[in-house]
Amino acid sequence: ILSYFVEPTVIDKLLEKGDLALLPPKRKKIAVAFVDIRGFTYFASTNPEELVFNILKDVANLIETVVQ
Repeated sequence: ILSYFVEPTVIDKLLEKGDLALLPPKRKKIAVAFVDIRGFTYFASTNPEELVFNILKDVANLIETVVQ
């Protein structure tokens, strides 16, 4: 499951170390945006993956602009 979220090289290093010493805790200020795109499931299932991905990138860029 971890491989869905973490680069393979990070997983390899964690397995090599045998603990979480590789990942020291960090405190950061972050912004989290929850977005519900109306009709997205239908749109994603009826359009090419490249178009869906590009639309999501555009939405993420708009959100980033607003948050900054």
